[in-house]
Amino acid sequence: MEEAKGVVKHILLARGRDVSIENLHQGFAHIFESTFESTEGVAEYIAHPAHVEFANLFLSHLDKVLVIDYKPTTLRS
Repeated sequence: MEEAKGVVKHILLARGRDVSIENLHQGFAHIFESTFESTEGVAEYIAHPAHVEFANLFLSHLDKVLVIDYKPTTLRS
């Protein structure tokens, strides 16, 4: 957990706005997706002081939040 004192490494950080014509967004308009090399990387990110500070500021401006942690898997036909 020593690395958590510096910058936590992401593989990918993406964001976007809902553009679906299906209207299934349930009130969510934006997505922020982070991809990490490991579950340990997620834990380091969540505990990192810069993330905690940003999350406290950012989340206070939102009506609702949905967080999903998942391990990507390949679908087979």
